[in-house]
Amino acid sequence: MKTTVNNIASENVTSFVINEDMLNEKKAMKYISKPNMVAAINDICAAIKGLNSLFSPQEYTEANSKKELFDAYHRFYIIYTDLRDAAIEARHREEEKREREERRRQAEIEKNTKELIKPAQPLKSEEEVKEASKANKKAKADKAPKKEKKASVEGEKKSAPRVGDAEARLSTYSAELAEKEALVANAEEFAKLSKEDAKAIRHRIASLKRKIERANKALGTKIRLSHEGNPDIRSASDIGSTTLFRI
Repeated sequence: MKTTVNNIASENVTSFVINEDMLNEKKAMKYISKPNMVAAINDICAAIKGLNSLFSPQEYTEANSKKELFDAYHRFYIIYTDLRDAAIEARHREEEKREREERRRQAEIEKNTKELIKPAQPLKSEEEVKEASKANKKAKADKAPKKEKKASVEGEKKSAPRVGDAEARLSTYSAELAEKEALVANAEEFAKLSKEDAKAIRHRIASLKRKIERANKALGTKIRLSHEGNPDIRSASDIGSTTLFRI
C-alpha cells in the first residue's frame, strides 16, 4: 500500500510517494527485496534533501542487511515527516500573512474611497429650492440692520471726545504755562539761569502752547494766538462773536 503526499520546500512543490510497506517490519522483511529497499531509501533521502539541502545521509547498499535497511528507512521517514510538517506550517503562516495584508489593503482602499467619493445628495424639488432661497434672503435682511446699528454705535463711541480728560489737561498745561511765562517775564530772575536752562524753559513754553491748542480742539474751541504769543480761545458756539477768553 502506498500514499502520495505533497512536499513543500520554499515555493517548490514536488510529489513524493511514501512506501508504507517499508514501515511494516513483517512485510518489509518477507516481501520486499534488498534492491527495492535500497531504492526506497534513496527516494526518501532525495525528498529530505529537497527540504533541507544540508542533509547528508549515510549511504546504504544491498550489502546491508534487510534489518539495517528497514531501520534506516524508518529513521529517514521520521526526519522527512518532521521537515515536511515544518515546511507546510511555514507555508500556511506565509499564506495567512498575505491574506492579512490583503484584507488590510482592501480596508484602506474602502476607507479612502468613502472619504474621497461622498454619496450623491438627493436633488431638491423646485419648491424646496425657492423656500431655501427665501429663508437665506430673510436671514441676510435680518442681519443687515444689526450690523448697521452696531457700526453706527461704534462710530459714535470713537468720535465722542473725552471732555473730562481734555479739561484736566487744559487746566494742568495752563497752570504750568502761566508759571513758566511768569519766570520769563521776571528778567532779573531769568537772567540768573544758565543758557541751557533758559533754552529748556522756552522750549517747554512752546510745547505747552501746542498741548493747550490740542486740548482746546478736543473741547470744541478754536485757539487764536495774539501777537505776544499768548493763546486766546473762542468757543465753537461763539464763532462770529468778538468775546475772547484769555487763559
